[in-house]
Order: sequence, then C-alpha cells, then structure tokens
Amino acid sequence: MAGAQKLTNSLTFVPSFELKLPPLTSDGAGSCSRSKNDYENIVRGIARSATVNTLVADFRAPRPSSASQEWTITQPTGPDWSNLANHLDPRITEEGRFALTEIDNLQLNAMEWRTRDWARGSSKAVSAGNVR
Repeated sequence: MAGAQKLTNSLTFVPSFELKLPPLTSDGAGSCSRSKNDYENIVRGIARSATVNTLVADFRAPRPSSASQEWTITQPTGPDWSNLANHLDPRITEEGRFALTEIDNLQLNAMEWRTRDWARGSSKAVSAGNVR
C-alpha cells in the first residue's frame, strides 16, 4: 500500500499602487489567494486505505518469565488468519480529504502632511521627510 499523494493547486495575486497628487499621497495593496488541497488517490491508481473483511480473533502471547525472549503465540479463537478463504470481498476506499482556502486582503492609505513655517508665515507640505 503506497502513501497518500497530496495534490495542491494555488494561485496568489498581489497588486499595489501609489498615487501622488501633492500634497496628498495615496497608496494601497491587495492580495487574493486561492489554494485547493486534496488526495485523489484512486484516480491515480493508489490505494491508501485498503479494507479487507475484518477477522475477529483472539491472540495470546505468553512467555515463561518477563526476562524471557521465548514467546509462544497462539490463536485460541476466531477464523484462521493464514487461510486465504477467510479474506473475501476486499475493497478500497477513497479518503475524500479536501480543503479549499480563500484569503483576501485589502489595504488603502492616504496622507496629507503640512507643517507651518512660523518664521515665514507660510505652510509647506511634508511627505516622507522631504519638505516641498
């Protein structure tokens, strides 16, 4: 039985802008992300969880002492596990695990900076530390 193979399809779009109309500066960014994760094993020829008729049985594994490595394993009840006729009607299952994640984000900023030049009696716009 092979392990599961995860299939992931993702798409991310991240636009941004900056607009300067003195003394106003505006910028923004957005993101849109879509991700689909699933395990389509059977269509790829992989059986992750194979189920065969469950055999209810009782097993015993005694040993002479706790220090002994001589185990005696017996099956006192239930159908014989070594008889293949007891393993009828095998079947497999599709796990059906699936996840769809959607994440959207939007950010807008606008700023107007003004300082007063008290010595000259006029106003000046300030953007990112530069006086205009």
